Amino acid sequence: MKEFEYARRKAFAEYFRLAEKSAKESEQPLGDIIKRDFQNHLLPSLKELDEPKIYSLETPYGKLTLDPKSRIATSPFLKEGTTVELRPIESVFLEELIKRPTYVYSLSELALALEKNRNSDLEPNPNIVKWHISHLRGALGIKFSQGKYPLIQTKYGTGFALILETPTILSRG
Repeated sequence: MKEFEYARRKAFAEYFRLAEKSAKESEQPLGDIIKRDFQNHLLPSLKELDEPKIYSLETPYGKLTLDPKSRIATSPFLKEGTTVELRPIESVFLEELIKRPTYVYSLSELALALEKNRNSDLEPNPNIVKWHISHLRGALGIKFSQGKYPLIQTKYGTGFALILETPTILSRG
């Protein structure tokens, strides 16, 4: 969290420097520049944060959804119409995976996402990530099949990814 706070302060200082330069060049008061930037850029982003976001992703297996606010998810591996309430950590991981399907997240990237979302000084721990991914798969009804997990796959030596392709079954004959 300390690194994030440092980066945020550094970014703000850089923004302030650029706003001062812009005010000087345009001969406008600094307050007007900051107010304009707030109204045009930051305020819309803040409104977006308040809007409830429900992620929905069509997969080869069926629809996967997540409401991060309530932590309610649906999975194509559960009985139709069944929802599951995820643990807070599992919800954070599923949200990260669903936002960037096919991207392979390293253990440290998922731990960092957890740290940012939980607003804590939690030390990133790969074992915690693995344990919660395992529980997330279980909650979503994902079972080991044909040598791998469908949908949330382990990329050995790298991390985890939400894979949106059906497995290819090779036949002998």
